[in-house]
Amino acid sequence: MRKLFDYADAYLEQCSWKDMALLKFCLAAMGLLGGLWVPREKKKPVAIAALLVFVTTYVPLMTKFFRVVAAGSRKEAAE
Repeated sequence: MRKLFDYADAYLEQCSWKDMALLKFCLAAMGLLGGLWVPREKKKPVAIAALLVFVTTYVPLMTKFFRVVAAGSRKEAAE
């Protein structure tokens, strides 16, 4: 498993923001296709689970993003 994470790290080092955007669109499309297969009576629990996954992943991503932005702003102000 560690080797897989090493490969993922190496891949991400070579990606641009455009590559990451494409990856996110791909994952969103996969999620939508998966959602089409969920029976009507089970859609609410699946939606709640998806919302929880979204919130628990979005908050740390945005926290890190804002830290990077703040560090860049401080660096520009110091120059």
